[in-house]
Amino acid sequence: MTGYDHMWSDDGPRAARPTPNRLAEHAGPFWTARRVRQAMGFSDDEMMSAIVGSHLLAVMTADAVLLFPAWQFELTEEGCRVKPALLPVFHILRHHERWSVAMVLRAPSHFLPDGRSAVEVADKGDPDGILRDFARDIHQVWHQGSEHRDD
Repeated sequence: MTGYDHMWSDDGPRAARPTPNRLAEHAGPFWTARRVRQAMGFSDDEMMSAIVGSHLLAVMTADAVLLFPAWQFELTEEGCRVKPALLPVFHILRHHERWSVAMVLRAPSHFLPDGRSAVEVADKGDPDGILRDFARDIHQVWHQGSEHRDD
């Protein structure tokens, strides 16, 4: 067992696992595409449509493996779903780099109640729409920042 095994929530082959890194450790744990398809009852096309439609957050590793932060999912009486409070966040931040989105949603923030992370707020359902406002603020800051780069 390696120090990275705890980041994986399914039975995927060890050879497919990327080299450990701090970014992945902060943004995870992750599900593989196979696990998402099984849990959500998706076909490949349905899964890709959910990603493209910003209904599911996926990040891609340097070796082109799609991973899905496990914290976006919840189990209900009907089965597995993406936490509803995260859906507007995914939509608002859809044009930004997915690893950055995963990181900002997992990080504690002084913009959110009690310095919690967006994921922690989503766990409670976010009835006041705090996460929507948070995502708009993040989008605005990131959008302004990209206008000032000389890339």
